[in-house]
Amino acid sequence: MLTRELFDTDHLRSKNVSFVLMDDLRHRWDGKLDCILFFRDEDFPPVPALLKDMGLTAPDRTHWLRSPISVTRGCRQDQVEQLRSLLAPYRHVGMLCYDDFAQQTHKLAGTLLANCSAAGPGGQADACCEAYQRRSVMLRKSERIYELARDFVAREIGPPGTPFIASHIRPMPDECVKLWQSSREELTQQELYDTCRTDFMYYRFVPNIVSLQRLYGINTTFVMTHPTIRPRVFRMLQAGGVRPVFIDMDHLNASIQAGGPGGGAAGGGQGGASASAPRRPSLVTPLSFSLLAMVEEAVAALAAAFLASAESSMSGMIVQERLAHASSPGDVFFIGPRMECEVMPCKLQAYYQWRDGRLARKRGQGGQGGKGGHGGLGGQGASGNRSGLARGRGLGPGFTLAHRPGGEAAGEGEGASLAAAAAAAAAAAAADRRPVITSFLVNLAIFFGCFLVFSFLRPRRWLRRFFAPRRYASDLDLKPKRLGKGIFSWIIPVLRYKEEDIIDECGLDAMMYLRVLRLGCYLFIGVTTFCMITVLPVNLSGNEVDTILAQSGSQTVQAPYPPSPPMRPPSPPP
Repeated sequence: MLTRELFDTDHLRSKNVSFVLMDDLRHRWDGKLDCILFFRDEDFPPVPALLKDMGLTAPDRTHWLRSPISVTRGCRQDQVEQLRSLLAPYRHVGMLCYDDFAQQTHKLAGTLLANCSAAGPGGQADACCEAYQRRSVMLRKSERIYELARDFVAREIGPPGTPFIASHIRPMPDECVKLWQSSREELTQQELYDTCRTDFMYYRFVPNIVSLQRLYGINTTFVMTHPTIRPRVFRMLQAGGVRPVFIDMDHLNASIQAGGPGGGAAGGGQGGASASAPRRPSLVTPLSFSLLAMVEEAVAALAAAFLASAESSMSGMIVQERLAHASSPGDVFFIGPRMECEVMPCKLQAYYQWRDGRLARKRGQGGQGGKGGHGGLGGQGASGNRSGLARGRGLGPGFTLAHRPGGEAAGEGEGASLAAAAAAAAAAAAADRRPVITSFLVNLAIFFGCFLVFSFLRPRRWLRRFFAPRRYASDLDLKPKRLGKGIFSWIIPVLRYKEEDIIDECGLDAMMYLRVLRLGCYLFIGVTTFCMITVLPVNLSGNEVDTILAQSGSQTVQAPYPPSPPMRPPSPPP
């Protein structure tokens, strides 16, 4: 696909963004890279094979370099300068990257609503996150793509100005997509739980869409989903009373064949074109599912509201495209696992509030910012692949071509409203961790309170018969040993009490009961120690703790198999 047909390169030039397109570069370059830059600590992927698919040649292995900036290393200004020095001797650099400049640039709003001043490792400022906030809003889809999108809307949804809701349904991971492809009418909770990270999506996407339709007073919903699971999604939506609208290759081909006449799309016109209107140049980019996806994203960007799949990079591209066009973040929602999002979907701003709270708990500091993208190298060109150009994000690992990095352009004012939303998200993050700390302290206080009350009351003369009744029983020949009168003098004798004495004084049943309790203490102390030394550091270094916190929230505990909400919505209010 040709970048100049897919993205608004004129808008980039108007913002003084320095870039070069692969097609233009190849006229004066033989395609041999001088250097490979990798942003991960793992082994290099099959670089020659990846480059061969792009018509490029890899340099010698000695020129395969690792970047000093990355998600794990951070992106401080001194690290950016270090990277500049590292790349200074090279002219054509292939950067192998995906979500590696900063964290989660592919999820929802990327770093556009994040607090970049504390987004780096250890809560440090992240220059890549800040650069992504300033520059990513400058990259937009081309007017030609929007012409195709408006043509589809006019044909299948309604005349210009007709409001509609858009939704992207993407189960995760790919094995979950295969499960959704099953021909069975219903999927079981057990197999969804075992296979899918987003098992909740199966039960929630229909109620979420119905709730948005009632909130906005709109009956039409444009749905994006994998073609192989479209029959199931269509069937479930219809059962819920939703009329879904899809776009397929036939729709796209019809819009392309129409030639995108000026009266049909340009300037906001969405209806049929007049016969006298000049025809737009036909696309050089061939008809493909990748082109279809670009048009789908443009259609979703035109919607009054958008319901996203939080883990999907495609949803992330749509959300960031909407924000690049100054759409309100308040009109973006996502299908989430929290209990409060069971019927009404989660709000976009809430995702960043919850995430900042989780990072604050994890780091033991104040609310942390979001995860960002491609940073302060400035003026970097890109190949025609969807993951490149000025954003550094896409559908999978890909090369971005940097041709003589130049000075970074000054940030524009397009992200001012987004910065205000990011500040609000950071301010609310501190409150998100309070319930967890409060719950821990309350339980700790109850434990010590009960322990101290018992220890204080036990030796009192008027309570001895209550706590040690067998010592005062007149019909017993063998009585328990007398404990000291000190407040804590009972602890060590109790722990040292012999089982033979317990059997003689209290019976075999009491001894077996105490043995089970003792075994439980030994077992859980050992397991707890092992988990704190081995399992806990592994979870803290990965995403498992964040996932559990996202599913349970700070005050609620979600059942592993949530009940399926009714598929048919209640009758609308009069």
